[in-house]
Amino acid sequence: MPDSPQPHIRILADHVCNQIAAGEVIERPASVFKELVENAVDAGATEIVVDVLQGGRKAVIVTDNGVGMDRDSCQLALERHATSKIRDAEDIEQIHTMGFRGEALAAITSVSRFVLESRTIDQLAGTRIQIDGSNGYDISEVGCPPGTRIEVRNLFFNTPARRKFLRTESTELAYIRTLFQTFAIAHPDVALRLQVDGRSLEHLPAQPHLADRIADIQGQDFFSKLAPVTYSKGQLRIHGFIGFPTLHRSDKRDQVTLINRRPATAPVLGYAIRQAYSDSLPKGRHPVLFLHIEMPAEWVDVNVHPTKREVRFGPSHLVRDALIEAISQTLRPGQTTQAPASPPPLSEAKPPMMDGKHRQQEIEPSGATYPPLPPRSPTSSPSPLPPVSSPQQTTSKEAPSLTSPQPQLWQDAIYLGTQDGFHILSIQSGLVILLPRAARERILYETCLREWEHKQIASQQLLLPETISCSPEEARRIREQLSLLEEMGFSMVDFGQDTFLVEAVPSWLSDLSISELLHDLASEFVEHRSKKEASFLRERLARRCCSSAAAHKKHLTEASVLQLLHQLATCEMPYTTPFGKPTLLHLGTDDFRRKFGLPSD
Repeated sequence: MPDSPQPHIRILADHVCNQIAAGEVIERPASVFKELVENAVDAGATEIVVDVLQGGRKAVIVTDNGVGMDRDSCQLALERHATSKIRDAEDIEQIHTMGFRGEALAAITSVSRFVLESRTIDQLAGTRIQIDGSNGYDISEVGCPPGTRIEVRNLFFNTPARRKFLRTESTELAYIRTLFQTFAIAHPDVALRLQVDGRSLEHLPAQPHLADRIADIQGQDFFSKLAPVTYSKGQLRIHGFIGFPTLHRSDKRDQVTLINRRPATAPVLGYAIRQAYSDSLPKGRHPVLFLHIEMPAEWVDVNVHPTKREVRFGPSHLVRDALIEAISQTLRPGQTTQAPASPPPLSEAKPPMMDGKHRQQEIEPSGATYPPLPPRSPTSSPSPLPPVSSPQQTTSKEAPSLTSPQPQLWQDAIYLGTQDGFHILSIQSGLVILLPRAARERILYETCLREWEHKQIASQQLLLPETISCSPEEARRIREQLSLLEEMGFSMVDFGQDTFLVEAVPSWLSDLSISELLHDLASEFVEHRSKKEASFLRERLARRCCSSAAAHKKHLTEASVLQLLHQLATCEMPYTTPFGKPTLLHLGTDDFRRKFGLPSD
């Protein structure tokens, strides 16, 4: 059989190269929006107007009041790898702009009907360039205001295989709106307007503070459930707002992380966020946050992903630890958090900025919130209850004592009654509905960890030692962790043949079934056998023990309910159990007024 002919190697034509590049950079109309708005920001624009027709399938038009371009610059801007942002390879390590590769405009022009109009402030006339795909371009003078206006029409008109993969108008518009709001949070000092099919959909004036921009986008009710973050350590600065643990989502849509004002994410950031909220959220739920993370440009590699949506960090451990500490100090005032030594995961889901689904509602019932926050002033950020300490003020690792309640939380509570196991109390700002089991779970959990940290766990000898038989696998795991169980307050003797004699238990677990509890702990060892870190096992054991102890039925009097509420007030995270479920609900007087259709005070 004769050999097949040797294939010829040839250089691709420029228009083919541009269409290939467009496939990497331009995925959908939202990608066009992103590239054009980034260029407008880099041009120093203080006002950006975006017009979208038919979800961006028909047109995306971006107009800005930036510095504009002269005739030569307009022509060069449309060439591949033509940019004013960098000069050589070393500049990639010092990127301070949104764009830098010089690929976006060339890629867009190859798959659309494209019009560019631009003028600098010192020119009498502007420049207009029109391109239909890869068929050359027409250039002429035009009268236009200073700045730049770019029309991108009929995206993928000459690549029908790509066009058929676009979604419905509403879906494509949802992608654009998500990106629009992300850029609005990244640049609160820029006025932004989004017009859809001739009508104004979003109009956000420039704001001096991030707080005002978030409130403009999400509304004041949503904003009242956020806590401000202000953190600084060395060359790292983290600031913005994070949601209280009762505000969470089924996806990561409301997680916005901005690296030197660039909307981007990284696996190490996802790991840090999960770790900081690990004992505060139900399984499968995601926190809400809007965070600016600022660091030296040379720490960030932005040239990782074709669309620049993912970055890499040089000192990734410093970024990880700082983010964990910043979030933890906000959620748990007065606590210094040590980041775990486990490495970050190797992969992370897509960043929230490109998710086009509809927003999910908070899991709590309508009207159920944290205690109300003071009114937000136009020139300052809000301060939540309980007050948030700054990192510099946090010097003690010691948790508050359970015998000295914090005066700012629920000290004015008056017991009203009980219904189906829920206890109702009146406070100055409304009503508190307390679930005793959940409250006890949080109190016992923090007590356990605090006593463990200070090696002050009290053991109680059993009147009659109890013999416990386990499966071979459970017994093997218990033998491996006997020293850890002894630290917890257990005293156990290995009898062999998968049998143990329990002589003492932690004092606050003395009224539980020792057999059931030990089987539960053995299950934790087996289920998490790949996790060998003592801190991980301590946390899991504490959660399991506290859950078992809190489930123990106890009769509560009016005085004991008030005492339970005051003990809960001293916890570092009083609003949720270690598994992220609510311990109480707060219904404010404004919530009642809304229900009855009355104006708020």
